[in-house]
Amino acid sequence: MRKPLEERPLSGRQDRQARAAGTGVGLGLAVIFGLVVTLALSGCTEGYPSEDRVVLSPFEMDNGQRIAELNHVGSDARAVGGNGRKWRYALGDGCRLEVEQRRKSGPAVKSAITLTRTMDAEVAFDETDKTYDVVLIDHREDPPVRIGTLLKSEGWTHATQAGLLLDLVIRDCARPEARQR
Repeated sequence: MRKPLEERPLSGRQDRQARAAGTGVGLGLAVIFGLVVTLALSGCTEGYPSEDRVVLSPFEMDNGQRIAELNHVGSDARAVGGNGRKWRYALGDGCRLEVEQRRKSGPAVKSAITLTRTMDAEVAFDETDKTYDVVLIDHREDPPVRIGTLLKSEGWTHATQAGLLLDLVIRDCARPEARQR
């Protein structure tokens, strides 16, 4: 039968060596773990922009900023469904909204509308195209008259964003101080 090992205290030198060996192993594992985590997290940024766009509330924007945001939505492939359509907007003197629609093939379709207080943008679902359309409606007459389509989007979010931006452009164009600029 074996004798159990007797417990005897380590000498000072043996104690220091044991602690150093344990610390070295722990430190080595910590470094390796840190490198693995760093490499894993660095791969997560692939495909994402390095800087976020500054997002302002549409209510705090002026009409120039709203038109710029409309142009961003109108050129975003996710907003227009990647169907080759691009929309571009410009606001001229007298609150004249210029809309240009480009397709992959064929000439650009341009239109211009003078915005009035009686108009607003509404989002409607187009069953045949399966798109959410932002349409300009004039409420001067009963029933209201549909003036034209300002955006066709496969995404409801983009269409409602464009609708809000356009409603705010119309609102600010109707103000007397906006007409004087």
